[in-house]
Amino acid sequence: MPGWIAATSAVLVPGADAPQTPTKIFEAGAIGRPLLLPATEPIRDLLGADNPLLFPAGDQQAFEALVRRFLDEPATFEEPTRRLRELVLAENTWEHHARELAHWFRDMGARC
Repeated sequence: MPGWIAATSAVLVPGADAPQTPTKIFEAGAIGRPLLLPATEPIRDLLGADNPLLFPAGDQQAFEALVRRFLDEPATFEEPTRRLRELVLAENTWEHHARELAHWFRDMGARC
């Protein structure tokens, strides 16, 4: 998947109905690709409600306007994309989660 994402200019996510954060956010974020995302609760919680990468979930016109803005003003998306990459690499890699799970299991073992 990273190879496909790396070949893109941006990752467009017109809808996300799942109650969790889509994995593609972390994959694209780690590579440093802009994402245009619906502002669902888990995505807002991760990125912040005022993030310029977001559009109101379910609003097709807002999604289209955000795509046009990305095409017309790509520099607008550089800073939020950089912040997303930093967040992903600091807190949302498989290695990071594996370390947290290992600590959790160690702590649980010490309590038994």
